[in-house]
Amino acid sequence: MWDIDRAESRRKTRRWLDGFSDMARASREVSRKTRVISVCDREGDCFAMFAAQRQRPRVDLLVRARHNRGLGKGRPKLFAVMRGGAPDGRINVEIEGLTARPKSSRKTARPARLKRLACCELRYRRVTLPPTAAVAGGEAITLSAVHIKETAPPAGEDPVQWHLLTTLEVGSAAEAAEVIGYYLQRWRIEDYFRLLKSGCRVEFLLFRTAERLQRAIAINAVIAWRIMVMTLLGRQVPDCEPGLMFTDHELDFLRDYAREHARAGPDRLGDAVRLVAHLGGYRDRKHDAEPGNQIMWHGQTRLSSAALGHRIGFRAGRRHALRHDS
Repeated sequence: MWDIDRAESRRKTRRWLDGFSDMARASREVSRKTRVISVCDREGDCFAMFAAQRQRPRVDLLVRARHNRGLGKGRPKLFAVMRGGAPDGRINVEIEGLTARPKSSRKTARPARLKRLACCELRYRRVTLPPTAAVAGGEAITLSAVHIKETAPPAGEDPVQWHLLTTLEVGSAAEAAEVIGYYLQRWRIEDYFRLLKSGCRVEFLLFRTAERLQRAIAINAVIAWRIMVMTLLGRQVPDCEPGLMFTDHELDFLRDYAREHARAGPDRLGDAVRLVAHLGGYRDRKHDAEPGNQIMWHGQTRLSSAALGHRIGFRAGRRHALRHDS
């Protein structure tokens, strides 16, 4: 059993290393003024990742620590160092809500979590990680460490607590807060790939050649990006013009759809997004959460087909009216 677990661990480490190598190659295509950061969850916490970054410093690393490493004989362990001492500041972190997930063959069970704004203590330190036996000839690596812990979690909820390791320089509470902001983008990245896999279902694409598969994935990547951006803009800037994300034909259909269902017309971006969510099955009850990417994907799929039919029907009706008048 131990050998199986070790093989699985090596496979996951290889995956993260390959991903970092891909990012390092992609970074050559962007300006040196652009900061490139590889953000990893706890699965990416391995000494080999930091050793690889030393060889390719163009890309910085930001990893949520999983291992409470020893830092040397007679010294406290990593997490004790990160948590120790008075807070260097405080930060409010918006925690995304989660629905409960039952246990499956591939995933562990997960309890539900309400969306909330967590008030956290903030600490930052410099830590030096000794090399591991798995990295031959490795040298100790000095990193910035950032720790936050929620001070007053809601009843029945575990406090938010993150231990982050990064190659970014952190010399102030403001820079530590910036690192927290970078890490928060990981949820958005995960949302994007969830939409790409569960919505666009790119894992089920069937083509005879790799070239065709790459083209299909590229097209679906743009679709997933557009749906995610539409969802975010509908929440954050609902008063924008709806034409920012929707075509005239789509808006024509949404106006008729709104009248049919006694709903607000798509005069604002937020209203148009809500109508798309309604098309996707969103019930918009008083205590319902905001529509998510999955609902929006279903709604956008229906909108694309409906707008096409609406346009064809409109043109056919106009031709019929012209023939009748003549």
